[in-house]
Amino acid sequence: MLGRDCQRVDWVDNNHREKCEILGREHEKEEAEHQSLLDHLAIQHPGMSDRRLREVEEDYFLQWIDLHSISIRKAAIATVLTNMGRLPSFPDLTGWMFGIELGPRLAHSGEIDPSTAFFVRNVSLYSAHGKRQEWAKHAGFLRDDSSWAANDKWLHWAEVNDAMDRLITIIPIGIMYHDIMKMDSVPMLVPSHEARVALTLRLLDPVDHLRRWIPTFKAMVLRGHVLGPPDAEPDDDVELEVGKVIKLGNRWGWVSLTDEEVQQAGYIKNPGVVGSVTQVSA
Repeated sequence: MLGRDCQRVDWVDNNHREKCEILGREHEKEEAEHQSLLDHLAIQHPGMSDRRLREVEEDYFLQWIDLHSISIRKAAIATVLTNMGRLPSFPDLTGWMFGIELGPRLAHSGEIDPSTAFFVRNVSLYSAHGKRQEWAKHAGFLRDDSSWAANDKWLHWAEVNDAMDRLITIIPIGIMYHDIMKMDSVPMLVPSHEARVALTLRLLDPVDHLRRWIPTFKAMVLRGHVLGPPDAEPDDDVELEVGKVIKLGNRWGWVSLTDEEVQQAGYIKNPGVVGSVTQVSA
């Protein structure tokens, strides 16, 4: 709420004036960061129109999502599991969405690495009701019955792969950058036997790795580290590894980190296993 809308509100109650000033400064900072990325792209592509530069920017956004898709989906599962107290109707997540807000990385020299083109500004689990719900319906993300259109592919996947009995729920995901948004989703499945073993062993570790997942995810993004391999199935867990992106000809490809790199970064064993004690004991 900025500008004239703020003037219609009592600025004394609830520190509204202070909040609006903070939001205004944050908005100005984000706009400046966005413009800095466009300026960098303009240097890389001299003579390119503003419209085309925005298309290049959006292409980097989509590449980033594609490269980090497995990590994003694991982050969504971790967030839902650590917010069960807010979800009294779980596994029914009607109207809920895991949201990621991105910001542009400004430390670029030469060609931009799409895996590090953005950083995770914020993550949240929020309810799409009221104006948010109407906007989501208008954008085609949400149906009239409040079901998310992005969920259909996983229902089909579960049917084809005989996994309906392992499907707990489907988590809608929204990834946002500036004025761009892309919807995704992830199925939450009953952990495999191997995953349950890994989760049980983690009970011996004093660190709450489930709650550490989002800070780890943010750090992975800053390092350009991504879970893979990219062709992993949604029920893969112990098979997943942390890797990085390298240029292979004209394309960016995934390679796993060496054992030494994994140790230096402090990643846990079986980083693709994301679950809770409740799931283990269920």
